Amino acid sequence: MKEIGALIKRNMIVYCKDKSNLFFSFLTMFIVIALQLLFLGDMNVDNAEDMLMQSGLISQSTAHSYAVNLVYSWVVAGIVAVNAIMVTNNVLGVMVNDEDKKRMPSFYVAPIKRAKLILGYSLTAVIMGVLLSLVTVILSEIILVCAGGTLLSFIEWVKVFGIIVIHVFCTASFVFLLCLFVHTASAFSGLSTVIGTLIGFTTALYIPMGTLPKAVQDGLKCFPMLHASSMLREVFTKEPIREAFAGANESVIAEYKEYMGISIKVGANTLADQYKMLIIIGSGIIFLLISLVVVRKRRVTDR
Repeated sequence: MKEIGALIKRNMIVYCKDKSNLFFSFLTMFIVIALQLLFLGDMNVDNAEDMLMQSGLISQSTAHSYAVNLVYSWVVAGIVAVNAIMVTNNVLGVMVNDEDKKRMPSFYVAPIKRAKLILGYSLTAVIMGVLLSLVTVILSEIILVCAGGTLLSFIEWVKVFGIIVIHVFCTASFVFLLCLFVHTASAFSGLSTVIGTLIGFTTALYIPMGTLPKAVQDGLKCFPMLHASSMLREVFTKEPIREAFAGANESVIAEYKEYMGISIKVGANTLADQYKMLIIIGSGIIFLLISLVVVRKRRVTDR
């Protein structure tokens, strides 16, 4: 454990020493906020406002206020889900950079098992992913309150923390597996661009689930990231939905939650949180096992 602790400390120092790493870790958050404020926000607010007005229970001005709070809470949940992925990706860039700079042979000849070396990189990604995701939640909550939204309760904070931990574990395992096939900084830069481009769609952040074709929706449901973002949205939007849809028919609420990707249906059934957690944790374990197989085969090849 002493060696792993030293490796984690070293990797964290290397990551934090480069200020651009921290900048790009939060860049996605600011891009999404800008997109929502300039382009997508009005569309999502209008959709929510229309559904609230159809219930006939509140006035237009009240519906608009509730819709803004609801959509901003939905966006915050998506930002947290996306940022968790981008942070782990950037942290694992330290491993790729070490290989690119030919530092790996020095680690290999050191009196430390390769499994511990790999564990050091992986745990660094998980720790930094969780820490910076929590920072993202705090910053997002400040922005949400400034926009007239509501703060999370203590219990909701606990739930968000738990979801972030399993989400970061899954994404770290996935990105680590991808990084095993990347050996240069330029190739990693390309990989990061692809991940950064696609992740907003796989978490249904840029475009609500209900606007996508049925085949695309079914495809997205195969990604554990979507289930993590769905669980986060359930927590962040619980109170705004309760306030906005007070007295509304349950079918109206269920329709809106499915449209926005807050709830996920498989067939005619809505997935419960325990099944979403099983998908996220199970996917993370599968990615980790595949990574171990790849590393073991690489060790045999190195001999």
